[in-house]
Amino acid sequence: MVWVRGRTTRCLSVAALACYRQGDRPRLIYRPYHHSGQKGARESFAWTDFRDLLIAAHRQLDAPIVVI
Repeated sequence: MVWVRGRTTRCLSVAALACYRQGDRPRLIYRPYHHSGQKGARESFAWTDFRDLLIAAHRQLDAPIVVI
């Protein structure tokens, strides 16, 4: 979680994957989540957000993914 100065949204979470393949340049695939700051609102990534990140990485890399 990263604290940022600014308007009403002061918190930002980032989920990222560092992707390596022999012979290719490394890639960083990430998804930010802006906290709404509303009372009772979700303040972190849900499992669906992580799932969507993995699906996007699989499509972008066009290769199988091994998560460690």
